[in-house]
Amino acid sequence: MNYSSIEVIERSHKIFDYAEFSQSEEIGQGGFAKVEKCYWDDFKCHVAIKSIKTGNNSEVIREIKIFKKISHHRNIIKLYGITKSK
Repeated sequence: MNYSSIEVIERSHKIFDYAEFSQSEEIGQGGFAKVEKCYWDDFKCHVAIKSIKTGNNSEVIREIKIFKKISHHRNIIKLYGITKSK
């Protein structure tokens, strides 16, 4: 079976519902994404959520692959999973 890159990433990462997060505050914005500080209700902690603008699948895939390779480093933000909707 031939899967798209997005399907492979969705199968290899936990998918969270955006409704699990509250107290959203934008803390940065770039060319293809914005970053929000949110409160993760289930785990009672603050996290950063990067919202990718639609149509940039190659950028999403590239960034997730990079995070996966370097996520073991203590100075790198951990990738917990992805959310597909707001």
